[in-house]
Amino acid sequence: MNIQRIAPDGAKKFLPGGRVSGCFHVLHGKAPAILCEGYATGVTIQAATGREIIVAFSANNLPKVARVLTGRVSLVAADHDTSETGEKYAKETGLPYLMPPTVGDWNDYAAQNGVKAVTEAFQEPAEDITPTEAKDALRAAFSLVARYSRKVPGECSVDEVMAAITGKLSLVEDHQIRARSFLQSLIKRRRDLVSKAWKIANGKRVRCFDLPAYSSEWQHGITFIRAPMASGKSARIGRPFISESMGRRYTVASTPSKALCHEQAAKFGIDLYSEAGRNGLASPAMSVCVPSLDKADLQEQIGGASAFLFDEWSQSLAMLAARGVCNEGDFDKLARICSTLDAGIFADAFLSDFDIQFVTDLIKPGLPVRIYDVADKAQGFKARHTFGGKAREWIVQEALAELHKGGACWISCEGRRASQTIGEMLRADGFRVLIVNKLTRETPEVMAFLRDAETVSRNYDAIIHSPTITSGLSIEHAGNPHFTRGFFLGGGWKLQPKTCAQMLRRIRYLREWSIGFMPNNAAQAVTEATEAQARAEIASMTGEAIAGREAFIRDIERRDVNQRADFASGMLWLLEDMRFTLERVPCSVSAELAEQVSAKAAALDETTREAIISAPILNSEEAKELRWSHAKTPADHHILTAFDIREAFGVETLTPEIVDFYDEGRGVHRLRLFADACGVAYQDNTPDRALSDSGAIRRGLYAYLFDGIDITGTISKDDAETIIDRVMDRRFTLAAFGCVPGKWGRVVELDSKGRERVREDRNGHICEIKRPAYPMREVAEILSMMGLELEQGMHKGKAGSKGRSKIIASDRLALIRSLMGDTCLPNILGTWGHVSPPENPEEQPIFIPEKPEPIPANDAWQEEDESRFSPIERTLRSEVRALLSRFDGLPSSTTGEVWLPINDEYGFQKTMRVPVPDCFQIMAEEQVYPLPGEPGAFFAFPFNIDISESLLWAVRNTPAHSRAFILETEEGQPYVVAVPAVRCDQSAIEATRQALRLAM
Repeated sequence: MNIQRIAPDGAKKFLPGGRVSGCFHVLHGKAPAILCEGYATGVTIQAATGREIIVAFSANNLPKVARVLTGRVSLVAADHDTSETGEKYAKETGLPYLMPPTVGDWNDYAAQNGVKAVTEAFQEPAEDITPTEAKDALRAAFSLVARYSRKVPGECSVDEVMAAITGKLSLVEDHQIRARSFLQSLIKRRRDLVSKAWKIANGKRVRCFDLPAYSSEWQHGITFIRAPMASGKSARIGRPFISESMGRRYTVASTPSKALCHEQAAKFGIDLYSEAGRNGLASPAMSVCVPSLDKADLQEQIGGASAFLFDEWSQSLAMLAARGVCNEGDFDKLARICSTLDAGIFADAFLSDFDIQFVTDLIKPGLPVRIYDVADKAQGFKARHTFGGKAREWIVQEALAELHKGGACWISCEGRRASQTIGEMLRADGFRVLIVNKLTRETPEVMAFLRDAETVSRNYDAIIHSPTITSGLSIEHAGNPHFTRGFFLGGGWKLQPKTCAQMLRRIRYLREWSIGFMPNNAAQAVTEATEAQARAEIASMTGEAIAGREAFIRDIERRDVNQRADFASGMLWLLEDMRFTLERVPCSVSAELAEQVSAKAAALDETTREAIISAPILNSEEAKELRWSHAKTPADHHILTAFDIREAFGVETLTPEIVDFYDEGRGVHRLRLFADACGVAYQDNTPDRALSDSGAIRRGLYAYLFDGIDITGTISKDDAETIIDRVMDRRFTLAAFGCVPGKWGRVVELDSKGRERVREDRNGHICEIKRPAYPMREVAEILSMMGLELEQGMHKGKAGSKGRSKIIASDRLALIRSLMGDTCLPNILGTWGHVSPPENPEEQPIFIPEKPEPIPANDAWQEEDESRFSPIERTLRSEVRALLSRFDGLPSSTTGEVWLPINDEYGFQKTMRVPVPDCFQIMAEEQVYPLPGEPGAFFAFPFNIDISESLLWAVRNTPAHSRAFILETEEGQPYVVAVPAVRCDQSAIEATRQALRLAM
């Protein structure tokens, strides 16, 4: 027998001299049992499965415990160690074993992916099915295929999935063929849906093996061209079209960005819009970026043009949907151009039906439309790819290997932090590195590179860039290549696959890449049925139909979300369409390198945080001048970030907590949601605001959602149940206006037999989704949207933490309250508008809900409706009251839960809320109390109910100006101590607890 103690720093120690070998701890649940290493892992798996858990406490103890419990354990939940220790000892048990797909244990996996992911992993059948159960085996195989199919090909291959299924099920050959066919059909369905973003299915398209030759007929009508990157679109089509058109009328060439406009103007020998005012007009044609199409001083030229060339058309439409980059004027101007032009060419490497339809819905009747779809050719492109939480470390490992061979690397990253971390890791190894991201793009080194990339790039062993470079830069190094291998790291957090593919091809001559995919659970697919329901809710609540630019933006955003939700698979499908040869490799990294990369990332984050905190205070004019400066260092960007935080939150002194809460601007939105939840009324004059971004409507929805519930105090199990009941009743509306995660707005399609299916389409039938099994977890996610965090309650029950009350984290709440002060909120609202005028009927003073008044002693159950309980539960509750009657009359300002020896319909132990006498607030410990006459049944009380009458007499007779607390010495002997009376709140109790423990 032994005891394991876990220190605050995570160190685990057993009692000296105690036995460990063959010993274990049991977390009771449904049979058969699951064997695991650590206690936290066991609690996580039990919460996910409800199964009995056997905790062995170490990897090498797994086979020993398995032998002791022969026949009781059916599965081993092994840790996924880089040293493979967990797998080694799991195999020695001779039992089936299951490891998380990423490095770590199942508790780590739950923290990254949610408990639901753990539930799904352990729901898979672990035992073989005999050939006599062939029909059942095929049915089980189809179920596993449906579950695994979304992992292919991003996370694993078809062969790997089939190997996993046939390893679990005994399938005859015919059933294996049918299961594989079903898997491939599901994958094809997903591929067809995702690839719509870069493919043309229009029946009028002309498929071409080579780029079509320019024809003078194109001077009348609309011509769409989808052709691969570097296929010569500009030279063979753009230049002759512009040249001939300039002889007939004023002509405009357009691209999404300023950088591309510079390149376009130089290629075609036409005016650049930004220089037209200074240098006059030298030609009857101009290159202008999409956001500048509505500039007043360009309207004479653009308004008089009837011929247009749009390069990177798909990217132009994406930019048009970006709030804050383009506005209603840009949208209207582009729509007018499409409706009035006589000749137009729209080209893109990833042109889609959506991009074509935007134009054809607007053009003048009778204009001829030509659609050319040029095939991708095999060019010897090869890519090694991997998937996993260590993909960043894998990219570093691959890049270092290439550099040590004497090669040069071009590394594309989806995020700034990743680009900075990888760049610094390579730089620390002595290589010449240039990092191009939003912090460095205006430094002299990067600006020199962008001015002459062909030459300057040769000065570096590695260039690492974020989406600061997506298109507009092409390096050819004609006749003398410099870079030897390309790299990409991403997960679909911000970008679509086709944008990332453009990042890959910036070095035109590269033929080999290493690609690392990171897991991404942030994006969730939005179907047409779901979007239609959301639009109906928004129209109903606002009284305005979603149309015009608002509808266009929602269409673009939905496509983006769906692309990012299936990012890894989508990227691989796109690369296959681009004729890449792909090789899947394991995401294996040395433990030493993984630790070094993590440490470097943490150090960079800390350096950035310190730079922001120590940044000088600027006034508005100084900040504006610095922001518009063409030369800025990373330190200048940190100074501007500090200014933005101070402006947003109305504070001068910055702390690490404030900087972390700001979270690159996301914290401001969280604070807005918290203001709405608190009922703070204001006029929101946000420019270019989405129709669904209505503070007034959100305030009403939050008032409904949290009515009678204190979201700044304790959230009980009943509170969580109530909140989820309300979400279920109005889930579409709450999701449409951003009060709850988007998953609640999902429409479920039913098949012909009335069964739920994961897939949904515009004809999907709306039905209620299943009620979550763990309401508290869902509530925590809702509260996290407004910046709140939940902590575990004070007491932990015999049945684990499921259903326990949660407490709003006091540190985070104090921070939010400080940011919601009198100086902050008007400042925040001033960024978007002004506080509501007095005549506004919704106007009310700023109000943060206070904690409710303490429940008087022994009144916790007075308002309970006993009729809703079963006879057995009523009897048990009566027994609890009788046992607690000896504490009647004692001061009580908090409540706790008694765990009853019965379960609810979900298998969770039922509870009863009772008052906790204040005298137990310091050293309160749970007590298991056997139920009289029922062997094996027990109550779990939140405090020791066996305290002697003499101690209670001492408590009752403590002077009024003091507080009495019951303590225990190290020998376990209780005694009473009186301290000066303090206000009964959690912080005072905690301070007293610490002081008394120190005194002991």
